Amino acid sequence: MFDIAGLNSQYIIAVDIGGTNIRTALVHENGTIITENRERTPRDSSPEAVLGVIDGLMRQEEGYARASVIVMGTPGLVNPDQGIVRKSGNLRWDNVELARMAREKWSRPVFIDNDVRLHTRGELAFSPGTKDMLVVVIGTGIAIGVVVAGKVYTGSHFAAGEIGHFTVSTRGLVCGCGKKGCLETICGVRSLSQSYRRCSGVGAEDFPARLVGGLATHDACAIAAWKVLSQGLAWALSAVLLGSILKRLL
Repeated sequence: MFDIAGLNSQYIIAVDIGGTNIRTALVHENGTIITENRERTPRDSSPEAVLGVIDGLMRQEEGYARASVIVMGTPGLVNPDQGIVRKSGNLRWDNVELARMAREKWSRPVFIDNDVRLHTRGELAFSPGTKDMLVVVIGTGIAIGVVVAGKVYTGSHFAAGEIGHFTVSTRGLVCGCGKKGCLETICGVRSLSQSYRRCSGVGAEDFPARLVGGLATHDACAIAAWKVLSQGLAWALSAVLLGSILKRLL
């Protein structure tokens, strides 16, 4: 695996590529965020278009030039050793050599991994002594980071934790992965936001904040969205935990 610590870089550029937003941040080696920027993910979510957005964000701040390493997180099945995004339903990518493309564009070492696994590595770094953990991340998609015996588990096909593609309704919406009724088509932020808009007639630019605020004020539409989210997650996480228990017993 790519050794970030071994590069001895004082500053790192962190990039989060999502189905809705793309974020960049200049981060000091001690974890302090120096600056951060955000842009909507383009409708043309081709690798070239996404890298173009990232380049534009990095040009907004001179500080980005101080970093000698780029770390990129992207949804989907990612092989970090080869630097390849095997499949990303939300971005509609297949076998994209993202690390190579980014290295050629910015002439710097690039490390890529699944966004939730990177998130999980961060949680693990600040949770000394933790041996087993699930990190649940809800965005446009839904996934969990899996920590077993103190190490982040990827699975044999880099699909560990991709619970957003559990089928929860055979009559549900078509997911970016091509299946119908995936969990994230019902409980993902984009889907919940659309449900909230249909209920309330009010759009929500920052839906997570709108949801939390609505729960505090007993907004009926926010409560309805929360029930959908909590019930869907309860089903999915129960399936994960049951599967883990059965695996240990058999």
